[in-house]
Amino acid sequence: MENQNGISNNGGPAPSDFYCQMAEEWHRTFGQPVCDFPTLPDLETTRRRANLMAEELGEVVEAMETGKIEQIAKELMDLLYVTAGTLVELGLHKKTFAMFSEVHQSNMSKTASLSQAIREAIWYEEEKGVQCDVIPSKTIDKYLIIRKGDGKVMKPSTYTEADIGKVLYGRKESPVE
Repeated sequence: MENQNGISNNGGPAPSDFYCQMAEEWHRTFGQPVCDFPTLPDLETTRRRANLMAEELGEVVEAMETGKIEQIAKELMDLLYVTAGTLVELGLHKKTFAMFSEVHQSNMSKTASLSQAIREAIWYEEEKGVQCDVIPSKTIDKYLIIRKGDGKVMKPSTYTEADIGKVLYGRKESPVE
């Protein structure tokens, strides 16, 4: 667990911030942009980082299609590295662990009681045309609404959105728009 400054309880960087530290080292060594505070990207940065991530994602898919676990692992690490570099360029790298924890907490809120899950699966079908199954969670006494076809876990009405603004600024809104 980390404190509000991004430091883990053992005094070192939070676990996921470690990846960003390595990416930051690479950026500084090779003269690439590093922002020390959250910064909106310009169009050139947006396109460059999006292209890099898309290229790496394509390589992940290609590796998965070949079925070689070593290559899949290597390509996933490349994707993680480029993603960490994007966090560095946008000045988000010092809060990675806290942001990831916030998103995790949000994702964990995608559970419901049985009656709620059934009602909402019916709602998805009637209102959105999305067929869903209701299945029990394997670890807690709650239920999941699962989209048929691809297995995506759907959001029940009790889902809580990740509040990244709170993590970055201590409040929901960004001070800069």
